[in-house]
Amino acid sequence: MTTYFHNVAIAGGSLTFVNSEGRNEEGCRALHEHIVPSAFHDSGDVLDQPKCHPDTRVAVLDTILAWVENSERKYPAMWLHGPAGTGKTAIMRSISERCEALKLLLATFFFSRFADGRNNAKRLIATVAYQVALNIPSTRPYIEQAAGKDPAIFNRSFEAQIRDLLVGPLELSGAFSTTQKSTPIPCLIVIDGLDECHDPDSQICVLYHLYGLIRRHRLPLAILIASRPEKHLRAYFDIGESIAHTTRLLLNDFFQPDADIRLFLSSKFSEIKNRHPFRYEIPAPWPLQHDIELLVAKASGHFIFASIVVKYVGAINHRPVERLSIILGLKADNSKPFAELDALYHHILCSVSNISLVLRILGSITYKSEHRNSALVNPDHDEIYTSPSGPPRLDPYTIDQFFSLNQGDTRHALADLDFILVEILHHDRDIRFLHASLQDFLMDRSRSGQYHIDLATSHADSAVCYFNYLRHNDLPKSYNEILSAIRDHLRHALPTDELHYAITHCDIISPSLTQDVAGVLLGWPYLKSFLRCVENSKLGDAQLVSRKLASSVDAYFKLELRHYHSDQSLHDLLVLAACGATSYQPLILLWKELDIALSDKDLHPIDNNALRIFRCCTNVMPHHAPPIITSNNNQRIYFPDLTPLSDYLRSRERSGRYHITGKDISAMALRALQGAVSGFEE
Repeated sequence: MTTYFHNVAIAGGSLTFVNSEGRNEEGCRALHEHIVPSAFHDSGDVLDQPKCHPDTRVAVLDTILAWVENSERKYPAMWLHGPAGTGKTAIMRSISERCEALKLLLATFFFSRFADGRNNAKRLIATVAYQVALNIPSTRPYIEQAAGKDPAIFNRSFEAQIRDLLVGPLELSGAFSTTQKSTPIPCLIVIDGLDECHDPDSQICVLYHLYGLIRRHRLPLAILIASRPEKHLRAYFDIGESIAHTTRLLLNDFFQPDADIRLFLSSKFSEIKNRHPFRYEIPAPWPLQHDIELLVAKASGHFIFASIVVKYVGAINHRPVERLSIILGLKADNSKPFAELDALYHHILCSVSNISLVLRILGSITYKSEHRNSALVNPDHDEIYTSPSGPPRLDPYTIDQFFSLNQGDTRHALADLDFILVEILHHDRDIRFLHASLQDFLMDRSRSGQYHIDLATSHADSAVCYFNYLRHNDLPKSYNEILSAIRDHLRHALPTDELHYAITHCDIISPSLTQDVAGVLLGWPYLKSFLRCVENSKLGDAQLVSRKLASSVDAYFKLELRHYHSDQSLHDLLVLAACGATSYQPLILLWKELDIALSDKDLHPIDNNALRIFRCCTNVMPHHAPPIITSNNNQRIYFPDLTPLSDYLRSRERSGRYHITGKDISAMALRALQGAVSGFEE
């Protein structure tokens, strides 16, 4: 139980400051920072929200609503499933609105493979908890307290988040135990597009923990899930406990989709006749009933086909009568399940003036969504980097820059697809596919043919673009991020001639570039991983190219080392650097004394404008090397990663006159001991 008294909340022995309304401001802020508002059913981020047209899908909606309203429901979960384009998302948005009006809606989350935050489950529980706090106000203090007490709760396991942000608040608030039966209780949790969550394991994890709310915690919730009938999802719903708690709703001919599509087409064509700029050219009657029946047959139960048809026919810059005639005349191989939809996609794409540029842009959107949540592991340090695939962003302005286009070229190229297949809202908003079926079409060569997007070619194209950034010193990201992006693309890229040229004509460590990473040494983990990726790429001469790039490191060292022989202290710095990747770890303790020597002679600027060795050694980089514990104060000092410089200095063949010998190390150690003894005597 939580008690509020003079702006202090007392719960579980903990004291938390709240405002006069019992609000935990810190918890409220923390919760709001981890939600995905675009995943709400009524989000304003989605301009053309798919919803059921009035008087369509009535039987489906009534079936779902009856299940929600039945407080004695036998099955606390429902799985709405059907193939791509059958209108699942429209049904889920419509049922969310109806249940919201009846005060039965508890929370919604609409997954989308094309949207950050909505293509993974990381923020699912926080987003649901936020809506629970709004729809059942008595839970709000408990949810905010949990978020304020442990701001890291959003990075904990699904189980921990559900326990602290959902189960605990719902049980402590007594939301389901004290409300009178005559009062509607928000109980419906809607999860749409589960198959668009980024990987099958995450999808199963979501199901397992959502079912835990009704199985283990026995909360009187109704959980509505919609997805394609993917194999792993069918397998999960077929296991014992899921069968016992789930009723299934398959979008098939039982719900008479043809009648709904017929009604939808008739209504939309009527709108076109009344509102289109060229409506005075439309004859009466139009369209003929025979034409509508032909379109219904072509749709084959796929609402996405009907939706694209009315958008295509109703485009304001074209004549509706001509466009409908084109659609009616399309021929398709009806032996394929998506034959009519594929024929429609083929026709729309063939009318685009610059199809090569369009496919190039759509390719970047496609693999960006494919890899948006992938992670790369640095093989040298086991450090995880988030994959920066593709352009830095997917808005028209950034894509123009990324592909070296003229400003506005992206919007112009996609103009005939806007609001039909893709959505372009503003110059600073990401372009997105309006339906996942388009991406499926583009990635399946057997369906798309000449419009097939080969991801390996797209990766090569993007790698070339990033190499161009390096060549022209025009960096939209940091140098390290550029190398990480190129590395990511190289792992998947087709070895094209353009890619080979870009790699062999790029100076990866020019001084103007390395300023961004404070020198080669601090950027070495990225550079080394990049060189290894080049060596393992699909290029025919990958190893030769990698060695050529690596040789530029020697050239860089040779250029900069000339600054280090003007003073003994600077030379000692090189000697210590040469020991940096060896077993001479105790020498690291001499950095402090050497720092004093460098400071006294004002030699720091010389090193800082060259190799930045001292800066490297005084930076705490726990992912670079194991720490050393000093004996006097247990201070953790991290051994710097000086591998490239050490290897160079200790190789006579590579470093020539800059070669560091054992004699140099002994002499430096003797000077350090003499200085230490002298300091002790003083």
